[in-house]
Amino acid sequence: MGGLRRGEYFDLCVCTREPETHDVQGVGQTEDIWVGKFREIPAYLLQFEHEKRSREYGGLYLSMRKAYPLDFNEASFVTVPMYTRTK
Repeated sequence: MGGLRRGEYFDLCVCTREPETHDVQGVGQTEDIWVGKFREIPAYLLQFEHEKRSREYGGLYLSMRKAYPLDFNEASFVTVPMYTRTK
């Protein structure tokens, strides 16, 4: 089974789709993970979003639609990692 796990380190990346780029900005270590439908993300998790507009449901939805224009809607399953930045 793939996917992010507690305690795992991962790159904090600012990415684009077209053209595809991956600009690593740091490293995080997973503390906890929430998985579910986008529309079911607990509101308290939004406060931790790194992008200011994404700290509100509508702003996060617009960001996700921009990042995944063909594949994303409110019923899409998402993974929300809670992490500590280590680098």
